[in-house]
Formats: sequence, structure tokens, C-alpha cells
Amino acid sequence: MLANNSGGTSATRYVVTELMQSDLHKIIVSPQPLSSDHVKVFLYQILRGLKYLHSAGILHRDIKPGNLLVNSNCVLKICDFGLARVEELDESRHMTQEVVTQYYRAPEILMGSRHYSNAIDIWSVGCIFAELLGRRILFQAQSPIQQLDLITDLLGTPSLEAMRTACEGARAHILRGPHKQTATLRRRYPAENRNCSARAVDLCFLLCIDLMPGGSPRSPPSLHTHIQPCTC
Repeated sequence: MLANNSGGTSATRYVVTELMQSDLHKIIVSPQPLSSDHVKVFLYQILRGLKYLHSAGILHRDIKPGNLLVNSNCVLKICDFGLARVEELDESRHMTQEVVTQYYRAPEILMGSRHYSNAIDIWSVGCIFAELLGRRILFQAQSPIQQLDLITDLLGTPSLEAMRTACEGARAHILRGPHKQTATLRRRYPAENRNCSARAVDLCFLLCIDLMPGGSPRSPPSLHTHIQPCTC
């Protein structure tokens, strides 16, 4: 609390936080080169932050590069908890679908699922990881339907079991289209890219591509085997 001019105390409260000079979106679109160590340390910090939130039963629901603040020492912090909520364990209770910026929105939300888990945050991390590797948005669509089409172009057509929580309209849209096979990430992120090692692409697959609608995020041990902490 701050003292006012009359010598008393003010009822206005201020939260003072440390200065974070940039965010991940600005870094990705900048001409600044990103080494594999940069990508690794950013991803490691995002996952550590989400592990803390999810362990407390909190869903962020708007993980995107613009909500990941970064300072000059490559320290990353998750911000903007305006859409966050506690995890809903009762699957019969409906949850809002107006969450997560479209480019980073998980397929179960795009397909109208009324209940979802912290897997939606992990999906967003997978999209961000791919964006760090390629310096471009992985699924950049003009509408939610086109967003879903771009996802299935890469993932392939989901099974009926994977679509069990989808709304009728979304399920019908998927089934009307041709059956799609899973594409490979190798063409999009070739080995010539110094950040696209086999381990990096495999982790991207674990985080994003291998998460079918209604699935669960990978356990921390399996993720940690693919990430080794490093310094910038």
C-alpha cells in the first residue's frame, strides 16, 4: 500500500513485477537468430510453468507466444490469466468453448467438446514449439472450420473414438470429407534446419501431433527425457 498526500494510506493497491523486455511472439517474428539452445530453454521453461499450474489444478486456457514474457537473460514467464480456471473433474459439467486464441486452440475445443482437460494447454505448447522451429504459425487459418481442416491435413482423420465428445456438426464435417492420412513433420521441418533435430521433431509430435481429441497430455517423465535444461 502506498501513502497518500495527506499522510494516510491509500486504498489503491499496486502489484509491482519485474521488467520483462519482450515476449515470445516478438522474438519469433524478429530477424534475431534462434539457436537450438534458445528453443530448448524456452520450451523447458514453458513446460515447467505449466507443470506447476496443472499440479495445482489450474488450466491457463490461453497459452500463446504473446502471453509468454521473456527478459534479456532468456528467463520466460507465463502471463495473462484472464481465461484461467480450476480444472473441472466432473465430465458432465459443461465448460466454455470461447477460450484459447484460434491458432493455438486444441481440436477438441474446435470440435465442440463441452468438457476438456489440461491437455488443451499442452496442445498449445506443441503449436508454439513448431512455431519456434519454423518461425511461422503451424496452423494459421481464417476460421475455426478451416483451422480444424488444417489440423486434420497434418494429423489425418481422427477415429470415431477420438471424436466421441465432438458435437454433431463437427463430426459430420469431418466424416463428409475424404479420409486423410497422417502427414510427416520431416518435410515441414527438414534436418537442414539446425533447430530441427530428430529429438526436437519427436518431441513436437509428442506434444501436439500425437495428441488426438479427447486425449491426455504426456506425463512429465516422458517429456523430461526429451528436454535437457541449458543456459542461454
